[in-house]
Amino acid sequence: MALNVSSKGLGGSIPPCIGNLSSIASLDLSSNGFIGKIPTELRRLGQISYLNLSINSLEGRIPDKYSAYGTTPSKVRYHQA
Repeated sequence: MALNVSSKGLGGSIPPCIGNLSSIASLDLSSNGFIGKIPTELRRLGQISYLNLSINSLEGRIPDKYSAYGTTPSKVRYHQA
């Protein structure tokens, strides 16, 4: 399953309920107006293979869970605009 909401003019904080998408394989939230901390709930995305948080105003780290359990997404993008 994939969710691509890139360049949709979304803003505010990424809601913690994003972690409820536990079976998602691809998540693209890039090129929006997201601000604040990267939610720790992202660690619940156990099936993720692509994660793009770039071109937002986010701070913090991608949860360490991915490297600790060998489920590192093959493509992770994270930088500010």
